[in-house]
Amino acid sequence: MSCAKGHVKDPSWTFDLIWKHLHENTTKAKRTHWYGNMDPNGELDDRHRVYELLVDEPNHTYPRGADATAANEVRKRSMIPWNQLHPGIIKTFKTKYACGSVMKITFEKYMGWGGGYPGEKDVRKKGFDAVAFTVRNIMSGKPVLARTADTRYGHHFVGIVGARMAPAWEFLYIDPWAGNGAPITYAGATTSFLGIIRQENGKLKYGSFDVNTVGGFVP
Repeated sequence: MSCAKGHVKDPSWTFDLIWKHLHENTTKAKRTHWYGNMDPNGELDDRHRVYELLVDEPNHTYPRGADATAANEVRKRSMIPWNQLHPGIIKTFKTKYACGSVMKITFEKYMGWGGGYPGEKDVRKKGFDAVAFTVRNIMSGKPVLARTADTRYGHHFVGIVGARMAPAWEFLYIDPWAGNGAPITYAGATTSFLGIIRQENGKLKYGSFDVNTVGGFVP
């Protein structure tokens, strides 16, 4: 599947909400004041423009520098809309640790989340199948908010936006703190703003850290 500009759906993801909501959906994204400091001209209201940033423009999707400090300075300028280190996002939320809020507004703007917050479900709760819950949401076209037990920050939120079986479930996530994990290839582009959560021994693993809760609007 391709478009006039030559974009092709990444065949490695059976369910891909990035393609669905940022490429197939051609309507204007919902305008929200939360992006005012980051995007005063409304460039990010164009869904396809966000897709281009992610797959066509390495300065935005895989910003690098001569060392970690330089890379971080380059990363701050990325217009990927879930980039929590962008100065405009930090100005809006008055903190660089706004991962959960950045995920929520991204889902509301682009991926069909309504107002409010769906709450968090403890993946360790007896009788709750976090994998099945996540798959149901992704298959229904809705992303899932995941709280990870990332001990570097106490916890860290990422957004699950894709799924595949290989042979256990793997989930594509968008990471608001680029560079937390190893870069991956998506639709032919190297990106540090995406990663893969894996089902391992009954757990969902974000790198070496467990996913502790998941939240979504599909029961």
